[in-house]
Amino acid sequence: MTIQSFALVNILEGEETIPASGVPGSLYATQTGQFYAVTSDTTLQQFATVDFAALVEYAADAAAAIGGVAVGSLYRTGSAVMVRVA
Repeated sequence: MTIQSFALVNILEGEETIPASGVPGSLYATQTGQFYAVTSDTTLQQFATVDFAALVEYAADAAAAIGGVAVGSLYRTGSAVMVRVA
């Protein structure tokens, strides 16, 4: 599956269909850290759970690198969840 976009939205527990704005290939997350991908038949498939409270905060990607965050791993900047890319 190719990911076309990323949006953090609150999906109700147990909801099995995408919100009206969703398209196959999109990603969604609940406020409790459950991540879902929209499949080609427009259903949600959970693929990860993240403990947002456990993410360490860094000002930027370079600071996360110095702090030991591996490329591809998550950290946060304020209330935004970031992925270390370089």
